[in-house]
Amino acid sequence: MIFTTLQSTYWHVRFVHVSIEITLVRICTIMSEKNASILVNLAQGEYLETKKRKATKQPNYYRIGNGTMNKHNIKAVDLLNEVMSMTKAEQLVIATIKDLIPWDSQTGEVHAILSNILTKSNAVVFHKGFKLLKNKNLVRRTKQSHYMINPSALIPLDFAKAQKLWVESEGV
Repeated sequence: MIFTTLQSTYWHVRFVHVSIEITLVRICTIMSEKNASILVNLAQGEYLETKKRKATKQPNYYRIGNGTMNKHNIKAVDLLNEVMSMTKAEQLVIATIKDLIPWDSQTGEVHAILSNILTKSNAVVFHKGFKLLKNKNLVRRTKQSHYMINPSALIPLDFAKAQKLWVESEGV
């Protein structure tokens, strides 16, 4: 399937027959000056609904937990309250991991060789803060030199994949 958009226009596409809903954002463009083409292959009995809407201008953002439980029984961590009560060492850990997360990261896991990015004294502070945050279940080491913030606190693009990684790394 090929999907297109016109400049800052977003297409919301819903495959009704199979009950899958997809929001398509600037995936690829096949267009003339004023027209865009969308090519979709549907099985017999399926149909496609589209709705055109304008993109809203907003700054870049992180999705953070608010401390409540949703209808799927997933409890978010109230990251803002946690950060406000953190020591400087704990704040250094959160800031370091957050700053290393690439914009296209699906899980929020980062690779960090601390000796390359922190001074020796800051590395000592990082380890102290990491130990405190690990005890609070806010950060984990997923494997050697790989870290992540609890996906229920700093919510990544692929929450399910991040949650699986988080659970698997419990004993690391």
